[in-house]
Amino acid sequence: MNKDRNGRYTPPAPNLRGNYRDSCIVCRTGTDSGVGFRGPAEWALAGIRTLGVPKDEAAVVLVNALNDGLPDESTHFAPGKVPIGEFTAEVRVCGSCVESSGAPFTVAPVALGVPVYEYRGE
Repeated sequence: MNKDRNGRYTPPAPNLRGNYRDSCIVCRTGTDSGVGFRGPAEWALAGIRTLGVPKDEAAVVLVNALNDGLPDESTHFAPGKVPIGEFTAEVRVCGSCVESSGAPFTVAPVALGVPVYEYRGE
């Protein structure tokens, strides 16, 4: 990871489209691997936070993951609102960031289908 002289993380430059699409949600480096979370929004948020995404960015990552692939923008989830119900949120994350986080997750290539961790209730 890149750090500035104060030790703060600085993300790499965006891709050629000017964004971080298809990049790891933690280090923002391009990756073809990912992991998924199925259950209430809080479950996915906990998984995203466990991977190392800062609290103030985790909700945005979740909304982007839920909206990805929805064909009609009228059905998109709004930032700042917690969706109610069961959802599957798939995020791209590189193996290095999963390993660094200490999370017990396995990643796989997105093209082959990512492993999905399901909420089992309390």
